[in-house]
Amino acid sequence: MSTDLTIKSLLPRVASEQLSERIENIRNKTFVGIDFGTSTTVVSIASFQDDGTPFSVKAIDINQKLADGAIHSSYKVPSVIAWYKNNVIIGEGAKKLKYKLRYGKNLWHSFKMELGEDVGSKYPASELGKDHEVITILNPVDATKLFFRYLKAQIQRHIKDHNLADNI
Repeated sequence: MSTDLTIKSLLPRVASEQLSERIENIRNKTFVGIDFGTSTTVVSIASFQDDGTPFSVKAIDINQKLADGAIHSSYKVPSVIAWYKNNVIIGEGAKKLKYKLRYGKNLWHSFKMELGEDVGSKYPASELGKDHEVITILNPVDATKLFFRYLKAQIQRHIKDHNLADNI
């Protein structure tokens, strides 16, 4: 028995004419799944091929800047943000700075755990406070917004680089 993920295997009880309508609805689209974890995040992309081949589903590599400016590329992205030498560093580079920086001041992690709380300014000592010109991180919502803006840019880069449909 095949374990390939196809429209027919996903919708076995749908008649052929209904199946072609449903295929038409997903043609030329790219589907993104994000496993936003407390410590690690993974982004997967699924796309349907017109030739009837199975869905292509895979975790994508995300480029993550390290403190020295080098790029680390991995499908695992630590859910960590750092402000280091006037640069925002997200992912592996931020994780490696965890013991050099101070939580809530220039390092933010585990922000997912506090999203449901109305904590106001959770990080009053943040170096990215209200007075910062571009970025503000005063609470877990601010950190999450920045983290997801970064992921969105990386997803769009991957879609463009791999000639996938930009209808996300």
